[in-house]
Amino acid sequence: MPQADQSQTSQPSQLSPKGGPSSYPGAPRPLQVRAIPLRELADQLGIDAPKAPDAPKAPEEAAVTGITHDSRAVRPGDVYAALPGARLHGADFAAQAADLGAVAVLTDPGGADRAAATGLPVLAVENPRGRMGALAATIYGEPGRD
Repeated sequence: MPQADQSQTSQPSQLSPKGGPSSYPGAPRPLQVRAIPLRELADQLGIDAPKAPDAPKAPEEAAVTGITHDSRAVRPGDVYAALPGARLHGADFAAQAADLGAVAVLTDPGGADRAAATGLPVLAVENPRGRMGALAATIYGEPGRD
């Protein structure tokens, strides 16, 4: 079934930057997003800007352009939300998210060490699932206000 406003979202049938069809899994996303510094998201969460000693630049200045909890749907610039589950923890898939271009990991304290092993900055908060919506609204420019 088509999405309500396909003209403003990315769809698998659209062309990738290389001219071929895009193959990103997951839900459609806005085509135009303003990159948000990771520091701004940390401030919104009420935590200190994350540190990652292995990061090529200051992690708090990483440009965030998306967020997803599906490690297979990560796009370059995303925050990967590594959420606790009934049997597995999303932090177990943080390396896959890093390989796909995630710039940071949002997780709970129970997943923080596993997420940090990727070398990505980690935003560790209680109830990361409950915090994702507000972060997504910030990243995608408060689309509900339109």
